[in-house]
This record gives sequence, C-alpha cells and structure tokens, in this order.
Amino acid sequence: MTNDLIFGVISGIVASILVFVGSGFLRKVAIPYIKSLLFEVPDISGDWSSYDRPSEAKQRVGFARITQRNRRIEAEITRIIDRQGNETRKVFVAEGKFASGQLILMFEDKDMKSLIMGTAVFRLKPDNRTLEGKTMYFSDNEGCVITQDFYLKR
Repeated sequence: MTNDLIFGVISGIVASILVFVGSGFLRKVAIPYIKSLLFEVPDISGDWSSYDRPSEAKQRVGFARITQRNRRIEAEITRIIDRQGNETRKVFVAEGKFASGQLILMFEDKDMKSLIMGTAVFRLKPDNRTLEGKTMYFSDNEGCVITQDFYLKR
C-alpha cells in the first residue's frame, strides 16, 4: 500500500511537470508558429539602431536585437549614450506584442530588474525599416514619469 502511494505521488509530480513544459511549448512556440502560417505579419526581427531624434544625421544612442514569433516580441535594447550625451552602458530586456503595425513593449533594466522599468509604443513606418514612437518611465532625475521620443532604424 505504501508503494502504491509513493508511485501515485511521483506519477502526479511527473504529470504536472509534463503539463507545465507542454503548455509553455504550446504558448511560446507552437501557437505562434501556427498563427504565422495563418496571418501575415511584417517581420521586424533582427538588429536595429536606436536614436532619440528622427533624423539619421543625429548620433546613434544604442542598438536593439528583436526576436519575433508572429505577434509575440522579445527584445534586448542596449543604450550607449544617455539623454545628456554622456557615454553609458545600460541593457534593457523587453517583451511585448506586435499587431496592426504597432509594437507595444514593457521593458526593465537587465541588471536592476523591477527597479528600472517602463513601456515603449512604436509605429512601423511603411518602409518597414523604421519604428517611431515614445518611451515612458519614471525618471529619478526629474522625480516623475516622463515620456521621450525614441526611434529604431534598420
């Protein structure tokens, strides 16, 4: 009887792990792949340069690597020049969705998770090479939530 109980508990644990892993695979890989076959979504995955101003004559302030699974987006955004023009190195990780030409991201500092976070909203321009938008976050320097222009270009 004790062996049956132990076997039942172990079977329940193994089944729970399999369901957890299977649901993660379905949510992150299988369903986005099926959706990509059914719905046409522009491909924005790859490497991008980031700018604070729309003109390309201005200085590049960082770069981003976007990974796309249909509408699901993951990105790593690295800032190399801060808004005051000084050299810096801040890495942000972001997750979001891309639909109807709009990219919505929630980001946080890779090293200071849950302390430095914010959102970014972009619109894909018709050239499929420019994402223009705004980023919103709490600024320690300003002491309030601020909104800034932000551009990504291929």
